[in-house]
Amino acid sequence: MTKPNPKERCHHYDNEKDYFAQLSKEIKQGFSELNIGYHLRKANITKLSGYSCLTVFKLIFLLVFQYKNWFRAFMSKRSQDLPGKDTVYRFLNTPTYHWRKFLLSLSSEMIRLIQPLTSKDRVTAFVIDDSVFSRNRSKSVELLAKVFDHSTHQYLKGFQMLTLGWTDSFTFIPVDFALLSSPKKENRLQEINTNIDKRTSGYKRRQEALKSKPDVTSALLDHALEKGIVADYVLMDSWFTQAPLIEKITNKGLFVIGLVKQLKQRYVYNGERFTLNQLYKLAKPHMGKKDIRGSVYATLDNGIPVKILFVRNRNKRSEWLAILSTDTTLENEEIIRIYGMRWDIEVFFKCNESLLNYQLSLIEIAEKRTELVEKARKGLLKPEEMRGGTFTISNLGSVGVDEFVAIVNPPETGILAVGNIIEQPVLTNRHETLIKPMITLNASFDHRTIDGAYGGRFLAQLCDQLQSDQWNIFSTVK
Repeated sequence: MTKPNPKERCHHYDNEKDYFAQLSKEIKQGFSELNIGYHLRKANITKLSGYSCLTVFKLIFLLVFQYKNWFRAFMSKRSQDLPGKDTVYRFLNTPTYHWRKFLLSLSSEMIRLIQPLTSKDRVTAFVIDDSVFSRNRSKSVELLAKVFDHSTHQYLKGFQMLTLGWTDSFTFIPVDFALLSSPKKENRLQEINTNIDKRTSGYKRRQEALKSKPDVTSALLDHALEKGIVADYVLMDSWFTQAPLIEKITNKGLFVIGLVKQLKQRYVYNGERFTLNQLYKLAKPHMGKKDIRGSVYATLDNGIPVKILFVRNRNKRSEWLAILSTDTTLENEEIIRIYGMRWDIEVFFKCNESLLNYQLSLIEIAEKRTELVEKARKGLLKPEEMRGGTFTISNLGSVGVDEFVAIVNPPETGILAVGNIIEQPVLTNRHETLIKPMITLNASFDHRTIDGAYGGRFLAQLCDQLQSDQWNIFSTVK
């Protein structure tokens, strides 16, 4: 329980009605149907006095969709309708609040509501994924560590974010999560705060952050199963598809389908041990599909039978990828279809970034830009560092091209073609002819993501700003 604050006792719930009038009808109905208050109480997220935890939770929820933080809301004209900032900070930082239990309880309720809407024969799966939670500018955050980013192949300051989700290929629901430091003491820059009560869920979370990724993965699945959430398969990336973790998962009664890479792991085939490359040469050819090389039945060193399927890498056609399945009864196409459900978690993260406006600060953007520009000048940019963009500026004016039309690079939204700056005669409002620097801009947009009208407004606004005296862009052009 949080310590009562006498100042909060004078506040009641009348102000809540006015502030939450901004919540849409659908969101209000969702809070009611999902029994958010019940799940908060079940997770020991309660207060003795003042604003209820449900009220504070709604406030924070609303601020997220308004793209505001609590400080900006508290400094606004409507701050008198809000609880004090200490109330919110205590709500977010109280170590006795069991946020994992809240998420598990809420997720299981949502899955229970969804399952009757689909066929009982529909395949369901747990999806496990990790991502780097970068804190490069932090110094004294608890358990801050040097963690390895697999996408950039570099060590960063921050944490590993481990996420467990549930999917039926139509709906993805996050079920559990863990923020991991490093099990190696030499990689940790900070340790656990000694003032944390060791009986609280907050301390248990900190202890969990020191465990290895496979151990925490197994624990996340245990939490979901204990809550009554069931699935047919566990879908994993190559960083997780290792024999010890596969054994732990199969012992829980779940099948595993995961990408595998050529490492030290060996596979038993006809009584002999083979590498993944050797199995590729032994794979039985698949008829009818050029992108499927074939499959082979083998056994892991721990005795678990597996089927390994080799498919062409769409990003690099000369290479092949290997998908392992402990369900050896599946056809090749079915293995590919089910493993494709793993990308639901990627869509989940992308949607969160877009809808919740997750983004770098201006300082972080500037630092990242400086780093990438320096790499580009030295010719050290990696392919993965040139991916993930949403908009491209293509400048051929620097090589003398006056005008051109650029083609959008999927999955980006648009591209701006910048031509050469040339001096041309221009008729002014006073019917005078002057020589002015002119530039031709052409914009192309993917109409699946943006309407052409919005693209036109963007181009018009860009032209207005370029011609504005405030910017004085062309003052130095000779």
